[in-house]
Amino acid sequence: EWADGHATAARSDLSWTIEKLMLDAPPPFAPSHTYDGTEQTGYVASVWYDYDGVNIATNGKVYSVTAKLKDEVNTGWKPGVDPALTWEIKPQTVTTITPKAGLEFTGEEQSAYDPTEEELRKFSLEGEKATDAGDYTLTATLLNPEGFKNYVWSNGKSTPLSLDWSIAPLVVPWPPEGAEHEYTYQKGVTNSPVPESPWYTIVAGVGSSETAGGFHCEVALNDNDGGKTNEKW
Repeated sequence: EWADGHATAARSDLSWTIEKLMLDAPPPFAPSHTYDGTEQTGYVASVWYDYDGVNIATNGKVYSVTAKLKDEVNTGWKPGVDPALTWEIKPQTVTTITPKAGLEFTGEEQSAYDPTEEELRKFSLEGEKATDAGDYTLTATLLNPEGFKNYVWSNGKSTPLSLDWSIAPLVVPWPPEGAEHEYTYQKGVTNSPVPESPWYTIVAGVGSSETAGGFHCEVALNDNDGGKTNEKW
C-alpha cells in the first residue's frame, strides 16, 4: 500500500504534462532606425524563432517580417501576439538650401549655391550656374534610390526643390568715373573723356584728341549683344 493510502496495487500510473513555452512578441533590435548608409537590423535574433522577410536592410523603407517558430510542438506565442511585424528605416533629414542673393554680372560663370562634399552625397543640383544676367531656377534632387527614401528635406518633402535665383546686370557709372568734359590744350598731351574699361567701348565719334576743339563720341556697353542685358548705365 502506498503511503498516501490511495492504491493497494504494487504500482500506480501517474499523468503529467510539459506545457508549451509561450513567447512574447519579438523585441525590436533598436528603439528606432534612421538611414546612415549601413546595414541595420529590425528585430532581435532568438533561439526560439527565425524571421521570414527582410530583417536586415540598409535603405530607408518600411519592411515586413514574420517571426516563425523553430519548434511549434514545444513553443507558441502568448495570447494576442501577432508574429507578423513591420519595422522602418526612417529617412535622414537634409536641410533645405537657399540660393545666394545679390549676385551681379562679372563676365565669369557664377554659382547660386556651393554644396559641400557631404551634401553632394545626399542631393544633386541642376541649373545652379550661369554667366549672363537674368533670372534662373535651380533644381535640387535628393539621391534616393528608386523605391526607397533615404533622405527627406527639412520641410518634410522628398520631391525636388525648385528655387529661383538671379544675376543682376552690372551697373556701369555714366559719365564714366574720372571723366572730364573740358580740357585745356597742352602741346603733346592726348585728352580723352572716356577712361579705358572692360565694360564699354567707344563705337563712334572722337574719343581722344591732341588738338583743341569740340568733339563728340558714342560709347556702347560691351556685353549686351544678342538681346542680353548684362550691363546697364
